[in-house]
Amino acid sequence: MNIAATQPTFLPYPGYFSLMDIVDELIIMDDIQFDSRSWQQRNYILFNNEKTLLTVPVLKKNKSYQKISEVCIDKSKNYINKHLSTIEQAYKKKSYFDNYYPQIKKIYSSNFNNLIDLNLKLIKFFAEILNINCRLKMLSDLEIKNFHKDELIYQICKKKKCETYISTIGAKNYLEKNSKLKLDFKLKYFVYDDGDKDNKMNFLSVLDLLFNHGPESLLIIKSNTKLVG
Repeated sequence: MNIAATQPTFLPYPGYFSLMDIVDELIIMDDIQFDSRSWQQRNYILFNNEKTLLTVPVLKKNKSYQKISEVCIDKSKNYINKHLSTIEQAYKKKSYFDNYYPQIKKIYSSNFNNLIDLNLKLIKFFAEILNINCRLKMLSDLEIKNFHKDELIYQICKKKKCETYISTIGAKNYLEKNSKLKLDFKLKYFVYDDGDKDNKMNFLSVLDLLFNHGPESLLIIKSNTKLVG
């Protein structure tokens, strides 16, 4: 079995689904510290040919340390209408806008209390649209405590009894230092490259891909994905 582990990103970029597409099971890292101003609560879309950041406001006062699963959305901010209006203005003329926008609007309108619930609902929706059949498992359900970084990955692999752990290429330096991990499990790294040399389109939300390319999106994701040892 091939597995990977990642945080529940907000409106993930296509590479997130590239990773989901090449593993049997994705471990959602809900039980680690929330990183404020990270991809966990924000992401880019393309608006008027410029990268525009959509950010979900969260409650942070007196919460210097909180797990991702504990983060609450700040409902005093009118982020839902702002996001929906921005997405509509940015993509309403795109070929596949009407195919996906109503469901995205419905998900936003559920008015979730916790950030992770919004993120997971969107991730599952996009995975279904892309026809990606990857099981999601919460880290908290694995009951792995007090491990960090490479040792946490080792414990996840051990618990899941996987054959191969697949990671983003950026984690290679620290994962390769764990001799137990390298000895007991195969390590592979995925690279997602959309070919955008001027960086205009890099790390845009999968929304941009879907609204522009619809049912061709998964083929595009696959063509931009490379797996290396």
